Amino acid sequence: MNTKLKIIKKEEDKLIVEFTPIKEMIYDMNYDLIHNGYISSIANEVALLLVDERNALVVIEKSNYLSPISIKDKIIYEATYILKSQKKSKIKIITYLKKIKVYEGEFDIVILDNHIASLKFKINEVF
Repeated sequence: MNTKLKIIKKEEDKLIVEFTPIKEMIYDMNYDLIHNGYISSIANEVALLLVDERNALVVIEKSNYLSPISIKDKIIYEATYILKSQKKSKIKIITYLKKIKVYEGEFDIVILDNHIASLKFKINEVF
């Protein structure tokens, strides 16, 4: 799926991104509403863009959906750090539609030494 993300402003501790929904995201044809899963998935991506580390991995996500989003809406995501360290970050995402808050989320991100797919677990270590 080809999403429309546009970085508006990038600073060391803040990222602002504009998102334009596409028709494939619609789940309610009567009102042209997009599914909430896309709103949180984009927020997840924006959080990772702020951290900007190769082996970053979201391990906890908390989402609050405050209003439905229409296919006609342009959404602004603002990402800021709540906590920033070498191996762990907590990012707050607030999403606006015309200056009205429509989504709020927090993302805990860890920075791994290696890619998650390269980790080798023994079954008794995991369970």
